[in-house]
Amino acid sequence: MYFAAKDRGKNTLNTLHTISSYYTDSLANNYAIAKQDSTLLALKTQSRIYHHAVQLARENTGMLEYDAIAYESQQEQLRRYEIEWHRKFSLSVACLLLFFVGVPLGAILRKGGLGIPLTVSIIIFVIYWVTSTMGERMARIGTISPYVGMWLSSAILLPLGVFLIYMASTEAAISDLSPI
Repeated sequence: MYFAAKDRGKNTLNTLHTISSYYTDSLANNYAIAKQDSTLLALKTQSRIYHHAVQLARENTGMLEYDAIAYESQQEQLRRYEIEWHRKFSLSVACLLLFFVGVPLGAILRKGGLGIPLTVSIIIFVIYWVTSTMGERMARIGTISPYVGMWLSSAILLPLGVFLIYMASTEAAISDLSPI
């Protein structure tokens, strides 16, 4: 479909050239008649040329609008395929990243009972879910590439996971969030 739209300009120019040569030849052949009643013949010919040009412009406008709609539909379908392809890998990596966030978080916040670690875990998951959904929607409408949209949430979780692993390995407390 895209290649047909690419050749549309050449076809339009060929059609216009054919029309132009037809009317030029027609005027040259009818030159003797045109001398007798030049005003009437010129107006009829101009009117025919004008109506034919308007018709051709409308046809080409319709074809170009159809090509634009078809091209956008194909681009949307391609984005959907790319989103699904990247989703398979980004969800696998996200599982690992959430594991690498949750384990050190549990080691760091072990004194708080169930409330604070659960609350922090839910907040981290909501941040992941919101960025994942936002990235997917932006990729679906074409604001950003599907690659960036689907890996956005993992890119945000990665520094947090590295930071928490570092804090847990050095046994440093982030802050004393839990009661004694």
